[in-house]
Amino acid sequence: MNPNNSPPEEPSSAPFNRFLSEARVRELLRIEEECGCDIGAGRNWGIQMGMFLQDPIEMERLAQLRDWLLSEFRLLLSEWKLGRITDTLLLIGQQLLIERFRQPPPETQELLWHLFEQSQATQLDHSSAALPRANDARTQVRALIARTLTSGDWQALTQAAVETLEQYLSTQQAELNRED
Repeated sequence: MNPNNSPPEEPSSAPFNRFLSEARVRELLRIEEECGCDIGAGRNWGIQMGMFLQDPIEMERLAQLRDWLLSEFRLLLSEWKLGRITDTLLLIGQQLLIERFRQPPPETQELLWHLFEQSQATQLDHSSAALPRANDARTQVRALIARTLTSGDWQALTQAAVETLEQYLSTQQAELNRED
């Protein structure tokens, strides 16, 4: 033990080694089960933790793809200037998109990866050609989102928007009545 009773200093990579060890992951899962909550930090791998441990680089790329797709959906909704209902539509729409893209057809997978890679490449490219490529990727992924969500999905989004707006107006009316 050192003179100031502090633990020995770990090399800078040691925290990552602890995270990636199977024993550490099992310990964290045990603690979560004991406390009945999720204590994870960063990405929530949940039931995909085993796949993450087998191929962390590929799983991280999949998570980046998912985040990019959902971000494009969020930007699309915000451009529509829907106000208070945007958060509700975002929550429901993201769940629907995750479900629809869980196992897309091979041609959709190829297109999605191509658009994602095109989008990522334009972040590093500062040439005059980069912006049109980024806009093209954005336009195509939005069209893919529109095609992937079913008419039932769009109806569910519409119904959620109506219910959210009705709830808001009802609350506002009740507040006005209290002021009388």
